Amino acid sequence: MYCPKCKKEFDSKFCPECGTELVANNEIEDIMAYLSASEEYMMNEPATKVSAKVAPAPVDKAEEAKALYSLGLDYEYGRNGKNKDLAEAVKYYRKSAEMGNSGAQCNLGFCYQSGIGVEKNYTEAVKWYLKAAEQGHAKAQFKLGVCCINGMGVEKNYTEAVKWYLKAATRGHADAQNELGFCYYSGIGAEKNLTEAVKWYLKAAEQGHVRAQSNLGVCYANGFGVEKNYTEAVKWFFKAAEQGAAEAQHNLGFCYENGVGVPQNSTEAAKWYLKAAEKGNANAQCNLGVCYLNGVGVERNYTEAVKWLFKAAEQGVAPAQRCLGACYEFGEGVSKSRKEALKWYLKAAEQGDAVAKERYDKLKKKWWLFF
Repeated sequence: MYCPKCKKEFDSKFCPECGTELVANNEIEDIMAYLSASEEYMMNEPATKVSAKVAPAPVDKAEEAKALYSLGLDYEYGRNGKNKDLAEAVKYYRKSAEMGNSGAQCNLGFCYQSGIGVEKNYTEAVKWYLKAAEQGHAKAQFKLGVCCINGMGVEKNYTEAVKWYLKAATRGHADAQNELGFCYYSGIGAEKNLTEAVKWYLKAAEQGHVRAQSNLGVCYANGFGVEKNYTEAVKWFFKAAEQGAAEAQHNLGFCYENGVGVPQNSTEAAKWYLKAAEKGNANAQCNLGVCYLNGVGVERNYTEAVKWLFKAAEQGVAPAQRCLGACYEFGEGVSKSRKEALKWYLKAAEQGDAVAKERYDKLKKKWWLFF
């Protein structure tokens, strides 16, 4: 056992000279393995009653905290010869965090937020995020903003969220830049300002942030905070779509279907609709269903059309509900069913779909059909 104060080893629980609780030797060895400190040792005079052994030279506190943080990472990810042990990771994060290491403070906050290696506790998460954030740790500033905007461990406060997003965004944190852009876009925690929204979306998008790329594409397509430019819109939709963003894949499909910012290409439209539809994007499912219904970009297939229209209709997309109603009315891809046709027409009509309301009223009068 080692006394960090006297720099000596003793065969007891507490130091007989200063009363400090002793530290296990293996912890000292682990810490020293991460330090670039000199390997020189100094010989201390033996104690009067207990013989002392050779102890390592004094270690800089910041370096020791950094070493403890690194050990925490090793235990969290099971690297550098350490077996993955989340509780052990939290132990070292805590030691480092208490010594002021901002990275450890941020990670300890995340452990509390997510229940990793410790019982979930949002209040503790906010406590450690705040300590790191006040030292200028960008990720902690972003996480603190997330807690403020969602009321996790702290009272919900949109203005405070924007404050921390801005600090992190200024330091180049892409997630914070995107969230700050959304706050300006939506007027959450700050006055609505589409120009500022585009500014922060662009900063995040240029770092490859997929949601920011998709959001920026929407701004260019609609002229939100920037001059309308379909070519730029397609550029950013494509970048996000290639990273798997379903909304961007749907929007790119729409551009190809309608020749917006790119030459019209129904096959490309159906391709991107399919990618988005498979990820559950309701609008893409609807549009893909219509493509199969009309043979646009794909071979006409009523069964496939009904499959995708049904998925979209169940998610509440009114045009899909109307088209599904028509399939049931005319028996395209499904057996004719007046009851099902009326059901889906009514769902669409209740959302304000005028065509569906007209079809519903006409079919309702034809009481003799399907008997």
